[in-house]
Amino acid sequence: MMKNKPKILVVDDSKNICNVLRRILSKEEYAVTMAEDGEAAIQKVFEWLPDLILLDLMMPKMDGLEVCRRLKSNYKYNFIYVIMLTAKNSAEDEVAGLDIGADDYVAKPFNPTILLARVRRGVRLMKEKLDATFDSLTRLYNRRVFDAFLQQEKAKFRRYNHSFSLILIDLDHFKKVNDTFGHKAGDMVLQEVARFLREDTRDADLPARWGGEEMAILLPETDMKGANILAESLRQRIERHHFPQVGHITASFGVASMRDDESDLVETADRALYRGKQMGRNKVVVAT
Repeated sequence: MMKNKPKILVVDDSKNICNVLRRILSKEEYAVTMAEDGEAAIQKVFEWLPDLILLDLMMPKMDGLEVCRRLKSNYKYNFIYVIMLTAKNSAEDEVAGLDIGADDYVAKPFNPTILLARVRRGVRLMKEKLDATFDSLTRLYNRRVFDAFLQQEKAKFRRYNHSFSLILIDLDHFKKVNDTFGHKAGDMVLQEVARFLREDTRDADLPARWGGEEMAILLPETDMKGANILAESLRQRIERHHFPQVGHITASFGVASMRDDESDLVETADRALYRGKQMGRNKVVVAT
């Protein structure tokens, strides 16, 4: 991720502009990929998870404003730094982009030196935000954010009696994966599983890296049954998936729901996870 080459997504319906931007960005150590419209851009974000997007305003299918709005309204992706590409001297376009949540803008035709300076600044600011909020490897939320969100959900439970649930996930025999295939392959497994969590959870849910090969999902307004369904779906997806270099792996899941103000949700889910390990792994165990 950021400890490797920063990843930049260029989104423009003009192949000529895309090629020009690729040549400019190739002067720096960036990994660059392209998308020709807004819908393709959203799909690239889900699959590739860029650090920064150079986003054209006017495009077919879905314009840049809608792409930006969707990303900035979803906290799983709103850390991505967005630079809008606007028409020259169009204050209206610039204001519209900034109002929707864009981080910066560059007017066409762009000056390569200024563009690169804006990109370098964006990558630096994004990394600062990432370090404070997200796990750098998986791009899931870190423990600090998880703990704050958990306290917030507990407060809602005390005040409104709104149920919420927790899923703890542990990749089975993960040390063997690292020992056999190397830590780079192990990191790729963690990144792929993290992608599954982002894709399969709702906007309101909070997937986080718990530590090592463990991950967690907080599920607001979700009872035990709903959490169990999600956990089983993720278990099956992980089991079916062929991970590059590694092959197939499995994961164990512990599921718990908040029942009273005195219960320790994390400890309860952890006990359920441990029972799943004792029962042979690759299982979803619901706390009783």
